Order: sequence, then C-alpha cells, then structure tokens
Amino acid sequence: ELIKTGEDVVAEHEEELRSFAVSEQEYAAWRAGVDARKKPEPIVRSVKMTDMKWVNPEVMRDLLNVKPGKPFDMEALHKNIDRVYARGDFASVSYDLINDGQGHADVVVSPNEKDGRDFVRFGLGLYSDFQGDSSFNAVVSLRRAWLNRLDAEWRTDLQVGQDNLLYSEWYQPATLESAFFVAPYALFLDQFRDVYLQDFAKLRYQYGQVGGGLELGSVFGRWGEVRVGVTRSKIRTQSDTIFIIPDENYEHGGYTLRTIYDQLDNTHFPHDGSSVRLNFFKSSQTMGADTDYERYDFRALKAFTWSRNTVLAMVRAGGAQDTELPFYDDFTLGGIFNLSAYPKGYFLGERMVYGSLLTYRRFSDMPKGLGRGIYGGLQLEMARMGKVNEAFPPMDGAATSVNAYLAADTVLGPFYLMAAYGDTDQSAIYMALGVSF
Repeated sequence: ELIKTGEDVVAEHEEELRSFAVSEQEYAAWRAGVDARKKPEPIVRSVKMTDMKWVNPEVMRDLLNVKPGKPFDMEALHKNIDRVYARGDFASVSYDLINDGQGHADVVVSPNEKDGRDFVRFGLGLYSDFQGDSSFNAVVSLRRAWLNRLDAEWRTDLQVGQDNLLYSEWYQPATLESAFFVAPYALFLDQFRDVYLQDFAKLRYQYGQVGGGLELGSVFGRWGEVRVGVTRSKIRTQSDTIFIIPDENYEHGGYTLRTIYDQLDNTHFPHDGSSVRLNFFKSSQTMGADTDYERYDFRALKAFTWSRNTVLAMVRAGGAQDTELPFYDDFTLGGIFNLSAYPKGYFLGERMVYGSLLTYRRFSDMPKGLGRGIYGGLQLEMARMGKVNEAFPPMDGAATSVNAYLAADTVLGPFYLMAAYGDTDQSAIYMALGVSF
C-alpha cells in the first residue's frame, strides 16, 4: 500500500519532475562515478560460529555458503540468513564483519537458538452444516529437531474426535550437504464415512487402517520436494447402517509417488504464489495387496491480488489408470470447499474433475492476539464425477455450487460462515473452524 501511494504521488507530479531528467548516457556516467568511489568488498579470511546447543555448526556453514578466499557478498549472505531463519530453529541470526584494514575480513555468525528443539502445535477442527451433519476433532503435532548431527527430525501428528489419526515419521537427511533423505513412517486411522444412495438415504461405515511405509526423497530448496516409496497396511470396513458396505478386511500395499511445489505466501488466505501437488499410488499384489490398481490425485492453486482483493483459482483431477478402484479408495465430492451445496461424500466415483474460482476481500483486522484479518468472499465451484456406482447418486453433466462466506484468520485456524446453493435446489449452511479450502 505504501508503494502504491508513492507511485500515485509521482504520477500527480510527473510534469514537475520531468525537468530533473537526464539522458541515459549522462545517468550511466554519474552511476559509474559513484561505483568507482566505492571501496571494494574485503576478501573473507575466515568464518567463525558462536557456540550452539542443538544445531550442527557444519550444517550452518553449508547453509550460509560463505567461502574463505572469496569477496564478501552481503546480499547473498542476507538471503541465506533468511533461508536459515525460515527453518524455524532460531530466534534470530546475526553476524559481524571484522575488517583488518588491509582488504581482508573475518565473518562471525551469531545464531540465537530457540529455547528447545521440540516444537508443539495445537489445532481444532469444528464443522457443522446445520442440517444434522457435524464433526469435532482436536489435533496436536510434535516435531523434534536435531536428533543427530545430520539434522534428523521426528514428527508425530495425533488427532482425536470423530476421526482418529496417529501418524509418526522419522526424517533422516543422507549427508550434511545432501538434499536427499529417507523417511520411514507409521500410520493408524479410524474414521466414519458417509455414502448416499440414489433415493437419498444416507449410510455410514467405519474405515480403519493400520500400517506404514518407507519413502526416499529430495528437497528442492524452499520450492518443494519429491518422494517415492513403498507402503503396506491392513484395512477394515464395518457398516454402521445398511449392509451395502461389507464388514471385511483388506490387504493394502504398493508403491507411492508424492510431489509438492508450494510457493503460496499464506496457508489459509494466500495473496500471492502458487501450489501444485501430485499423489500417485500403484497397488500391487507383489506387495501383499488384494488387487492391482493405479490411482492419481492432482491439485493446483494460483493466487492473484490487487489492493485488498484476491482471486484464487483451483483445479483438481483424479482417476484410475485403466483399472477399477476399490470402493474405499474412490474419490468423493460434497462438503465445504468440495462442491459445498451438496452433503459431504454425496458423489462417489473413480474419476473426478473439479474447478473453483474463489474471491475474497480483506475488509478488517482482528483484535491483536486473536488473529489477523477478517474476509468476505464468493466462490463458484464446478465438478464432474465419472464411473459412479449404480447404487450411488448419478452425476449427469457438471454439478455446480455458488457460495458466499465470511471468514476470519484466527489463532485457532481459519473460521468460516458459509451459505451455498447448487443444482437441483441443493443448499447448505456451514460453520467451520480449522477447515481449509
């Protein structure tokens, strides 16, 4: 906003300022004279690090990338300090440049570590459509950093409520300077899922999964990462209502591919940047699975902002590669930010295409300590589901939903009040806390 104010003032006084203009040649000569009077940057003689309790100094040296014998590059060092600070291990990172007066200098870096290497995050998921469908989940995430000299991390996510989840992963870099890592993990999931029949009767079944896997991956700076791996687990389904969902045990196993590119500037209310995610799973009987099938899920986001107005474009696509998916691995549409006018899980099928245009405007700030901004917005959603089971509601053509909402970026997560209207007079009203698009 300050930059825009400056541009507007310059535009108002353009004719007055024009008298100060000079030719490109005159400006280049003046610039060269200024540069000639600058002292050359000193040659780095040594790089020293103050004592740290958790972080390996060799990792810090590699990340800061200051090389003895090379000219000191302040701009590059500042960028690398920002990159180090973004890791979340430090309260601050500063440095001193000690010149010897003869063209050489020592760089002394002073990282100020946070009080511990344990990071805990609490979350809350509260959802209701005011039509009898509601859920509550509490989430806690623990991350322990620097468990060995290679910066190993152990992360555990625990969720309790309607959906119970335990996910624990050990993240082990290969070497100090390598972007490659190995990540074994364990998973426990216990949740209730709703399915709608053609006559609009709703059935519910319980889905449970216990297993784990091993992934190998590579980090691409601050852009994202790619992982490939193997997984093996046991699945159990148990019907709570109608017996169309069998009470059975299934063997689940295969190969995974996950790629993430994320340059959004905010997780819940982005104003700039983009994000792309691709998940691919190949179920294989050689890995102990009951059936062979291939499943992919793609999602992309792009944010555009001018002044206080933001437009967020989103596309999703999912399907099976010339195979049939088991019912528990089908795609679903319905629920908030997923064809919002329809109940959660209303559409179920093996192929899915979804598009959304979401616009919002920040029109107020929240009281300090409670959150950031308050937003108002509109959303248009369109989707098509393919290969739908005959027992479930068919999707003829594209289904749509038009949504209006108020939102707040609170310390407990995003809060939404939404009204949605769709085809065949479908409508819904939502209140959600801790639920993202």
